Amino acid sequence: MNKLQQHWAQYAHIQSLLRDRSADDDRGRGYEAALDLIVSTAGDDGGGPSDNEIWRAVSAASRRARYQRALLNKYRTAEPANDATLDQVHARQVLSELRRQVSRADWALLNAVASGKSYDALANRFKRTAGALRVRVMRLRQRLAAAA
Repeated sequence: MNKLQQHWAQYAHIQSLLRDRSADDDRGRGYEAALDLIVSTAGDDGGGPSDNEIWRAVSAASRRARYQRALLNKYRTAEPANDATLDQVHARQVLSELRRQVSRADWALLNAVASGKSYDALANRFKRTAGALRVRVMRLRQRLAAAA
């Protein structure tokens, strides 16, 4: 019972740290990952993550969120379109053309990656390893770029 109380104390402490953070904050995402770790590993047997494992999860998730934000900022275009209506129509035409060239599962994978989902999260959904998904996305991008 003592271990369960320790995990509850850790959970309450991290929850109080999270309360003071923004929802879109890198460190806040790290705290959420630590809370998930505590909840998913603390069982009736008293086992659970150590303090080191918890803070390692916080720093890893924070680093991952910073990296994803940096990639989004790097590939974001800042040039305004001249005629927004025509650009939207053209974009829809190009997207529908590209959509016809890949399978439904591949299109779902490309959309998930484009929306910022991590490969680790997608690995469970697509029942493949994160590395296999990275390679698949790379090959899909090359195939679609060659077709465009």
